[in-house]
Amino acid sequence: MSSREYLLLCNRNKELKSIFLTSFIYEEPNTDRSQNMIKAYRFLIHAEIEYYFESVIKNTANEALDKWQNDYEIKKPLLSILAFHNISFSNIPTRASEINSGNDLRFRIFKCVNAFKDIIKKIMA
Repeated sequence: MSSREYLLLCNRNKELKSIFLTSFIYEEPNTDRSQNMIKAYRFLIHAEIEYYFESVIKNTANEALDKWQNDYEIKKPLLSILAFHNISFSNIPTRASEINSGNDLRFRIFKCVNAFKDIIKKIMA
């Protein structure tokens, strides 16, 4: 099933094709006018595709953030955002015997709930 964003992208593609890729382009593809129309189409469809991905990613991240804020359930999109953000935990244990409440990653995440929410909100702003 296609998402609303994908259907919007498809509609925009049809609209841009009808405006820029007219029969003239196919009849005389090597003229300056044809080449400019093709470039304009490529530029605008590229922007539409970027907007599509940005919308899908933002919606996915917002859903994951809502899930975290409401149920404290961490979804993969949220973990992915954190994985590529410049957060670091010092003294991460290398052996099971070194784990304690000060360096257990699960404990740290639980302990930093409010900071965690603020970081996600800043990243997504």
